[in-house]
This record gives sequence, C-alpha cells and structure tokens, in this order.
Amino acid sequence: MNTLQAPPSTQPIYELTDKDHERDKRIKAAWDAYEDEFEKHFEKMPNEPDLNVISNRVIEIVNASVDFLFAKELQRVPFWSPLSLDMGRKK
Repeated sequence: MNTLQAPPSTQPIYELTDKDHERDKRIKAAWDAYEDEFEKHFEKMPNEPDLNVISNRVIEIVNASVDFLFAKELQRVPFWSPLSLDMGRKK
C-alpha cells in the first residue's frame, strides 16, 4: 500500500464544466494565432498562386511584450565611468 497518497475514496474527482471547455477553446485559439495557424478563406485554384497570404503580427507583439516584462535589465553606466568618457572621444 502506498502511504504517500491518500486513499482513492478520499481524493476529490474534478469534473470538467462548460466554463472549462470554453476556457480551453480560448487558449487553443490564442496558441493558434501565436503559431500562425489561421483559417484560410480562399480555395487554391490549380495553376494559380495561393491567395491566402496572412501576415502574423501576433507573434511579434507577444515576443516584444515578453521581452519587455521578463528580460534582463539594462545596465546603466555612470557618466563618470571610463566607458562613458571613451564614447565621446574622436579617433
């Protein structure tokens, strides 16, 4: 007998509700948009170019937001630092 786990009769069984299914659909739609999986509105005709050209701007916005929120902070160089003095010199 496993003593690290509660007996099966005492563990609650979570049942999925309609809200859970709706949330799952919203998450799937967001991932599809991020991964450039959009619905194609035109049928491709034989011997013709594909008219379903879709620009995915979602991924650029999401990545920029994530970089802004979670990236490493920039290091500030004090104005008296030798690095800042070398930047203004002409060679």
